[in-house]
Amino acid sequence: MLRRMADEKMYGMLDRIVGALTPAAVELALYDAVRTAKAWPEERPPLPPIPTEEEVRLFLQEVGKGVEGLRLARKVALLALTRREGGE
Repeated sequence: MLRRMADEKMYGMLDRIVGALTPAAVELALYDAVRTAKAWPEERPPLPPIPTEEEVRLFLQEVGKGVEGLRLARKVALLALTRREGGE
């Protein structure tokens, strides 16, 4: 979902995740990303599936593990910006 937003040059949520100083800031950015995905206009190319409740819960659990968790969140945002192997 984040990669598709990056493809659409919607970098705001990724920037907020990268700059987050607390797990709560990552959680708010992720909330906004999911909310944006749910309101995605039908005339635009579709987003990949929205993460499940369990996927979000596990991600936030990892993000909550101090500095290493915030580092993980930054890595996820960076990977969302990268080109797919063998693809675009």
